[in-house]
Amino acid sequence: MSKSKGRVKERAVKYEVVKMEESIAGKPPKRPRVLENKLLHPQEEVHYMSEEEFLEKAPDNKVWELRYGELIIHSPIGYEHKKLDKFLFYIMQGYVNTKELGDVFNSPAAIRLDKDLIYEPDLFFVSRGNPGKVEEVIFNGVPDLIVEVLSSSMVRHDRVTKFVDYERFGVKEYWILDPEKKKYNFYRNIRGKFKERFPKEGIYKCKEIKGFYIRIGWLEDEKYWSERNVNKIMYQLIGTRNIIKDIGETEIIEELISSIGKEKLKKLIE
Repeated sequence: MSKSKGRVKERAVKYEVVKMEESIAGKPPKRPRVLENKLLHPQEEVHYMSEEEFLEKAPDNKVWELRYGELIIHSPIGYEHKKLDKFLFYIMQGYVNTKELGDVFNSPAAIRLDKDLIYEPDLFFVSRGNPGKVEEVIFNGVPDLIVEVLSSSMVRHDRVTKFVDYERFGVKEYWILDPEKKKYNFYRNIRGKFKERFPKEGIYKCKEIKGFYIRIGWLEDEKYWSERNVNKIMYQLIGTRNIIKDIGETEIIEELISSIGKEKLKKLIE
């Protein structure tokens, strides 16, 4: 592809992002201002960086993302955001590993969708048949499923900019979870466009991770995020027989004795 055609394509994608932003805000779409082929938002400080410089300087303890030369620096996430991230990663990774379906990654793992386009989702799932490759902490390819937990400072970024990019590069499933507003959106990519899918009777069944599901109640109430309740949820998702097969009957009995004591275990069995 020639440089001129590449610039036209990049500018068209950025125009699509701005159109979506303004339609959400209830304003008629208008042509965005472009300086040096970079999109400028009013009153927004923009930093530019090459992919090589980004990979060299991106810190491990902060979330940096790169979108066609524009550096996006995230604010530190809140405690609730972090707890929900950890909960989702634990149950999703446990399920996927037990079923041998692929791999689940969380921050600081990043994805490279295109040259100069690197994002760091909260969680993403890569199936065993996915052709992408992992190089150190970057997955070069398109994940099957991406999960973003919203922070107040990044709502537009996750709901608009990333939405457009994930859609056009063919991410099969995209979850946007807003713990502050208790709003949870699930999208599936159908013929190149994200279509929202809704939970039924409080349960959303994941399309890309076979057999995996999320109860909306788990997302809404922090009590489920404790280690004890996470283990209960894992039993529900995986099933007791699979856990015994995977861990071993002896190990489970020993763990139960150390946790609740031999006498209580006897009463439970009786």
